[in-house]
Amino acid sequence: MLDPIRQILKTKRGENSNLPKANLQQADLAGANLAGADLEEANLQGANLVNANLRNANLKKANLKNANLSGSDLRGADLSFAILTGSNLTQANLENADLKSTNLGCFSSQRTQLDQANLKNANLAQANLQGVSLKAANLDGANLKEANFNPYLDKENPSKSRIVSDLTDASLKNANLRKAELNSAILENTSCENADFQYAQLQQAILRKANLTNTNFSQANLNSANLNQANLRGANLRVSNLEKACLVEATLINAKLEFACLTYLDMSGANFKGANWSRAELHNNIMQNVTLPDGTTYQSTD
Repeated sequence: MLDPIRQILKTKRGENSNLPKANLQQADLAGANLAGADLEEANLQGANLVNANLRNANLKKANLKNANLSGSDLRGADLSFAILTGSNLTQANLENADLKSTNLGCFSSQRTQLDQANLKNANLAQANLQGVSLKAANLDGANLKEANFNPYLDKENPSKSRIVSDLTDASLKNANLRKAELNSAILENTSCENADFQYAQLQQAILRKANLTNTNFSQANLNSANLNQANLRGANLRVSNLEKACLVEATLINAKLEFACLTYLDMSGANFKGANWSRAELHNNIMQNVTLPDGTTYQSTD
């Protein structure tokens, strides 16, 4: 009779298996059914898990370094404290998965579904997240330094519509997004209090109704970004580029805007009370009913 591991490798069936600390390094588990399996602390380095069913599996503290999980079903899986550096999660489905404190540095997850996933304090530094869906995900305290959230473009089918990264309703409190690429990303209604976006690229990003209180956008590129009704109270926007951005009804009370580029933008109804825009480049803007730093209202357009 085959032992459980050999049986799974032979049949590709291991649903609800009890395999904690199993050694499956370099194992070929492509298309395997491991739904509900207990793989806590398992060694899956370099394993082939393409299109595998790992729904509700326990992968807590598992080592998945350089594993290929493209197209896999990880919905509801527990990947907390797991190692996923160098892994491939392209088109994988991780909805409602738990990835808190997971190390995902430098991994690839283009077009991956991570809606409502728990990525609190996860390490995603330099991760390739082009076209990712992170709607309502928890990214509080996550390390997203130099992560790539730019649109996914199919090089083999360039005529196909691009897929933008979607973080609608996500929580990014205290997250590190320094030098992250978020061009055209959707960050509508996100909670980004105290997040660090210094040097980040956010051209044409959608941040409508986002909570950006005390967020650091110093030297960030927000050219043509949509910040309608965003809360930027106390935000640091020093030396940032907001050219052609939309700040309609945005709150910038006590915001720091020294040396910022504030040109060709619509700031109708915006509130800049207490903000500091000294030495900022400020011209060719729509400024209907704007509350100026001194508390007075500016009614005209320019």
